[in-house]
Amino acid sequence: MNKRNTKKEIEKNRRKYTIPSGANYQLRSVGAVYTSPSNSTKHEVAKLIAALQLRKFGDVRFTQDMIDALNLLSEAVEAATKDFPKSTATFITEAVPKLEPERRVDLVRLEDDMRFEIETNPKIKKKNCVTIYV
Repeated sequence: MNKRNTKKEIEKNRRKYTIPSGANYQLRSVGAVYTSPSNSTKHEVAKLIAALQLRKFGDVRFTQDMIDALNLLSEAVEAATKDFPKSTATFITEAVPKLEPERRVDLVRLEDDMRFEIETNPKIKKKNCVTIYV
């Protein structure tokens, strides 16, 4: 199967689906992961892991060890955030600011243009954003 046929097949399959809100499916980027506050933390993290597996490996598999770790993680997150005020924000992910085209931002809260970076390397320092080291 050549690339052109693959792209046609992807678009054909994409058109089979609609978005629950009734929005146009074309407004959603292929490969983007959308979250819902009505789902549990466990559900949303599992969805992200599955999406990453599809991106990296083309398939989704969860081992019992992964499920156990996911349970521990979701319980810890729920416990740590139980007293947070209930509020939502509009955000975009993997955004490139037009005035800084060489920079990519992990998350941008659109209400106040606050930028968030998630970093695994404590040596990396970012400016003009909130850096969350994990």
